[in-house]
Amino acid sequence: MKILVTSVGGSPALDTVRCLKEDPSVVVIGADASEPGLKLGAVVCDELRPVPRADRTPDAYVDALERLSAEVDLVFLTLDVEVEALVRTGRRPAKIVNVPPQESLAILLDKAKTEEVARDTGLFPATERVQGPEQLAEALARLPTARAWLRPSQGASGAGAIAVESAAEARAWMSFWTRRGVKGSWMLQEFLPGRNLNWTAIYERGRLVATAQMERLEYFLAAVAPGGVTGQVRRARTVDVPAAAAAAETVVRAICPEPHGMFSVDLREDERGQPRLNEINPRPAGRGWLMAKAGANLPLALARLRLGLPIGDAIAPGGCRPGLEFVRQMDLLPVFYDSPT
Repeated sequence: MKILVTSVGGSPALDTVRCLKEDPSVVVIGADASEPGLKLGAVVCDELRPVPRADRTPDAYVDALERLSAEVDLVFLTLDVEVEALVRTGRRPAKIVNVPPQESLAILLDKAKTEEVARDTGLFPATERVQGPEQLAEALARLPTARAWLRPSQGASGAGAIAVESAAEARAWMSFWTRRGVKGSWMLQEFLPGRNLNWTAIYERGRLVATAQMERLEYFLAAVAPGGVTGQVRRARTVDVPAAAAAAETVVRAICPEPHGMFSVDLREDERGQPRLNEINPRPAGRGWLMAKAGANLPLALARLRLGLPIGDAIAPGGCRPGLEFVRQMDLLPVFYDSPT
C-alpha cells in the first residue's frame, strides 16, 4: 500500500504518517511546498516530493496532486489551504481519501457558513456575524455572556482568535488583523468556559465506521498567545463524552446528509457542561497518533477501508480507550501514559 500525505512538515501530517506506518506494509510518500517541511517529513516518510504552494497557485498544486496520484494508491490532505485549492479550482483527484464530499467543502471551510447551515440543530453557541467594527457594540450586547470569543470566519490553528470584553478591545483586534491581510467577516460567539474537545470520525457513504475523542489540556506558547489558545497542543487525553459525540454527528449530518471520509469536529462545553460546536474540520484536527495509541487508528482504518481491505487491528474491539494522555515537547517525541485523573 503506497500513500501520499501532504504538508509533511506539519503536525497533522506527521501524526497521519505515524498512524499509517503502524502497518509496516505501508509506504508513505510525503509532499510539501517548503524545503524545511521536506526535511522534517524525511524523518517519517519513505520518499519525498516537492509541490507548489496550494494557497498561491492552486491550479499548479492540484496539477501536482494529479501527477503524484499516479504513483500511489491513496492521497491524504492535511491542511485547510489544500482543501481550499479543491474548492477554488473545482478539481479533485480521485484518490483523495480523507476529505469530505466536494459539495460540503465551501461550508466546512467557513465557520460562519457552518453555523448558518446547521443553526437549527441548536448545538452552536450564540453567534453574531460581524462585517465591520461599527457592528461590534450591538453584536456584543446581544450575546448572553459578558465575554465573547472573536475570530475570523475562515482560518485554522486559532489564528486571529481572542476573548474580548468590550467593543473597544474587539475593534483594536480586528484592526490589527485587517492590517495583516485578514479579509472577510468575523464571528462573535458566546464565551464557553468548559472542556475543549475534539471528535474525529470516519464515514463510508453515510455509514459511521469509527470514532475517537480527545480533550485538549495545554497548548504550546499559551502564555504569550492573546487568546490563550494556539494550534499546537502540548497535553491532551482521550475521553468518552457521549453528549459530545451525539452533538458532533448531528451537525455533521446537518451539513452533509451522506458523510464520506474524515470529519474532525471541535467542541467546547458551556457553563452547564453541555458541548457546543466550534467548527467542523474537513481535514485532521485532533491528535491522530494519540487516538491510534488508544485503539482508534482512524487514518489506517480509512486507508484499508477504501482499498477494500479488512480494517483489522486499526480499530481495537472496544474502540478508542479513554484515559490515555500524552505530553509533547518541541524537541522530543510525545510521551504517552495513563491519565492520573
